[in-house]
Amino acid sequence: MFKEIGYILISFLIAYLAFEGLLFLLEKDYGIKLLIGEELFLSSNGGENWLAIESPSENVISGKTLSFDPENPQNLYLASPRGILYSTNKGKKFKVNGTKFETETEPVFISEVISPLENPDIIYLISEEIGRNKVLVSYNKGETFRPIFISQKDNKVSAFGADPFFPYTLYLGTQKGNFLKSEDFGSSWEEKKNFSQKIAQIAPNPHQKGEIYVLLSVQERDPFNYWSQRIPAKIMISYDAANSFREFKTKMNISQAKKIVFDPVINRTYFVSDFSLFKKEGSRIEALKIISSPGQSGIHSFTIDPKNSNILYLGMGELIYKSEDSGKNWGIIETPIRGIVKEIKINPQDSQTILLSIEKTL
Repeated sequence: MFKEIGYILISFLIAYLAFEGLLFLLEKDYGIKLLIGEELFLSSNGGENWLAIESPSENVISGKTLSFDPENPQNLYLASPRGILYSTNKGKKFKVNGTKFETETEPVFISEVISPLENPDIIYLISEEIGRNKVLVSYNKGETFRPIFISQKDNKVSAFGADPFFPYTLYLGTQKGNFLKSEDFGSSWEEKKNFSQKIAQIAPNPHQKGEIYVLLSVQERDPFNYWSQRIPAKIMISYDAANSFREFKTKMNISQAKKIVFDPVINRTYFVSDFSLFKKEGSRIEALKIISSPGQSGIHSFTIDPKNSNILYLGMGELIYKSEDSGKNWGIIETPIRGIVKEIKINPQDSQTILLSIEKTL
């Protein structure tokens, strides 16, 4: 009997060592790390100390669905299938405000929350269901939500944006490249363009009326279609509120950008790719020098201090970098736990308060 128990223990040990060896090889040779969940932290002193945010029961907490209340810098709100949950004690406890969903079926999962700074009473949610998703809107700060767009089952919403100059004007993009515009708060939609590529981001410029950037994802070749071709990523731009588009080209190659970020104070635009960061001001575009270590998984988050345009935050791999001179020099902020830095959000009313999302790895 003891011999059999010994064999079982040895088998478990061999399996564990093999698993650890596999993880080591994946990370060493391919830079692949197995993710095991997301944890959120809050700092009230610019990242010197961090306080863990507890996940409410039966709710998946994510940096994409947790936000600062734009009217009260002390409060947080979390978008969930149960509705909007509020915390008035920096994430120690969340309470449900009795949200009502005016939909046929309640959300299964909330993938994103968008709250325009111009109108804090409006909240948009991307609600995921089996095979499709919906755009939901609340005009009373989360008390009730109703759908303004329901996707087709094979063509989900992949990007959404609200016009910063005209609150009744909305834009959305789909996985198949359909670009739609609404000028009546989502009551009706008009297709303005079919890019035939997944729309990854719709970014209206908050400083320039009518200027809209659209990021198109790379489309890989269909392995089952001999004649299909790989279509590279592109950046499209409109100067007339999405009535016409042209490809945005520069002397520097920024076509691999995966996110566009606008400076909240001045008309300055950043293009973020996996290992590059470009700054556009006027007609000039420059590449910023960033620190990169071997084996890092690339840039996952980039944000700008809402009150000081010189202060930048960059989440790259497992590190947070901070620049106080517009990206010329970078220092490191220590993270509370080891993991991939997924989201960095700065409180628009208090730039010392930082929300951090870290995806833990094995």
